[in-house]
Amino acid sequence: MAVAFIYAAFNGKACAVLLRVYPITNVQINACKQCGSLFHEGNWHYINWERDWPKAKHFHIDYKETLAILAAAIKWAPLWSNHKVIIHTDTTTAKVLINKGTS
Repeated sequence: MAVAFIYAAFNGKACAVLLRVYPITNVQINACKQCGSLFHEGNWHYINWERDWPKAKHFHIDYKETLAILAAAIKWAPLWSNHKVIIHTDTTTAKVLINKGTS
């Protein structure tokens, strides 16, 4: 059995995709029956379900948590460009919906 060794010389150039490191940004989300709150890099946003999103005021809390994440994405999406976004939420359902990637 013959074994072939291939020797390659590194030319000092690497694909930019391999070296690309994205900054991480954190977003904190919480919701309750009456309101939702969002926090990103010192910026707060408050949602009163009855006043700001009347169709959502009777939704289950899991949906409200997910809608709060959507509201954060609408508000701060331009700031998240080329970033890894970590969303902190206390609702397992919202985590599953976001991590599924099809919500």
